[in-house]
Amino acid sequence: MEAARSTQVIEKSAMPDKTTTAKQAKISATRFPLVHKLSTLADFRRWHKGMREALAASNRQAGAYEGWGKRWQKRLAAAECEKQMLEIEMQ
Repeated sequence: MEAARSTQVIEKSAMPDKTTTAKQAKISATRFPLVHKLSTLADFRRWHKGMREALAASNRQAGAYEGWGKRWQKRLAAAECEKQMLEIEMQ
């Protein structure tokens, strides 16, 4: 009998009251402006991150983006070419 009574109490307390939902509904940007601004900023940063990734992907597909390997290969080739030019000038 006691076990049945305790489960009934738990079930009743698990049900949300209308008063608690009304109290929770009072959370707004006017009451908590910093939280609202931070959540807006997080959404804004997330959107910009997606836009940056989309731009990088489109540039990669268009061939405008060069990876670091290509850049260093070109720098190495330019350095070797300059070295050969200096060797020719010295002779």
